[in-house]
Formats: sequence, C-alpha cells, structure tokens
Amino acid sequence: MIDPSSLSNGSTIHRQNASFAREVIAKSKASAAAIFLYDKSQASPVNFLYETGIPASITALYTNGVYRDDPMLQYSTSPERDCHRFTGTNYCQRLEPNLEPYQEHNDRYWHALGRAGFRETATSLKAVSRDIYLVVGLLLAESRSRKGAHLCVENAMTAVDNWLEACHHAIVDAAVRQCFFPPRQPQLKTDLPAEANRVTNREWQVIAELMAGCSNKQISAKLGVAEHTVENHLKNIYKKFAVRSRTALIAKITSTP
Repeated sequence: MIDPSSLSNGSTIHRQNASFAREVIAKSKASAAAIFLYDKSQASPVNFLYETGIPASITALYTNGVYRDDPMLQYSTSPERDCHRFTGTNYCQRLEPNLEPYQEHNDRYWHALGRAGFRETATSLKAVSRDIYLVVGLLLAESRSRKGAHLCVENAMTAVDNWLEACHHAIVDAAVRQCFFPPRQPQLKTDLPAEANRVTNREWQVIAELMAGCSNKQISAKLGVAEHTVENHLKNIYKKFAVRSRTALIAKITSTP
C-alpha cells in the first residue's frame, strides 16, 4: 500500500478515506472496501491508497497480478471502452453477457478471492487522466452471502461518487504542489558559528545531503560510503556544533529563505 506520508497532505487523505469507507460499507452492506490508483502505463499499475477488511495477502496478490484478471477493471479501462466513469458488480461466476469474453479471466480472479472467503465484488472507477484511474472496490464475504445478503451498490452510489471525487481532488492538489511548488530548501547562514571552521570537506558533503532531506541510507549511496561511515560523520558533526540531532543541526546552521 502507498505510504500516506509521501503526499504533502497525506494524513488528511488517510482520514478522509477512512471516513468515506465507513459510510460506503454501511450503505452498501459490504464486508470490505478499498480505494486504489490504477495506471495503465506502469509495469506495476496498482497502488492501494486505503483498504479495510481485506487481508494483506489479497491486496498483495491483486497488486502483483490478479488485477489482470479482474473483469470489471479490464473491461472498463480497455481502449474500446475508454470509460471516464464506470460501476459494475461481479457475482462470483456470473458475468453479464457483454463481459463473456472475460470469463476465463474471471475464473482466475475468483480462484484468488474465493480462497479469501469473498463471494461478490463491485467496482466503481473514475478517470484521473488518459491512463490513470481511481478505483473503489467493495467485497462481500461468502459467510454473509450464504445468509442471503448481497451488495447494495445502488444505495451507496452517492457516497462512492463523493469518495472518488474527494480523493481525486486531494491527490491532484498534493501532486501538483509537490511537483510544481516544492518547499523551499533552507540556506546556510552567512554568519555561521565558529565551529564551522572545524568541519571537513566530507562532513560538509554530508551536511549538504542532510539539508536536501536525505536519509543516512540515501547519503551513503550518494557519497559511495558505508552507512555506518555516514553515522560516524554525523556524530562528529553533532559534536562540533554541540547538537544532538539533525533537526537541531539544521536549525543552527541554516535560515529559511
């Protein structure tokens, strides 16, 4: 699943997804729900933004290949359809006549989901761009299906539409701000403390990478040294500037432009 912290407003997106998921599950009578991005141009096109009630093994299977056999996803995003908005329900082995060409895919799809105890699924998607879609997936457990329950997608359509629309706006806002309005990098102070004169050239290289937001692992890769060597450099740097953390170091030697 995608790391919400990778988006500038990630915590807000996560809370928003959790709230919509609860509402959609309550109205549709689903056992589980998820929202993910599907990018047809990527070798690994599925990235889960949020899921609840779905075993991690199933999200992993779906991400690693089962999506290719999801008849609703493949039908709605095929070049022939080119859907901007689509909703459909898959009742295990029963496909609508227009989906019959996907029957072999559907058999493999349910071989994976059936083992996890699901009996019905529903797919609702919204195009973000030519190749990228936001997809809400709903699942009904077989134990509830045996008691006569079915997904009530029509009861949840307004909530699903609101979920897709809100997530669409949040992702576009975050992506645009990250790509075109990146946070301004701190600059070295012109009046550095006297301790700066004792810093070696290699230590300044480490400091420069710290200021760019790199982790110890990233710094070691960039400088071509072992990670423990980076840690030793940091200990020496902290000692010279009389600080105990990278946050304190950055605050002491930089100014925000």
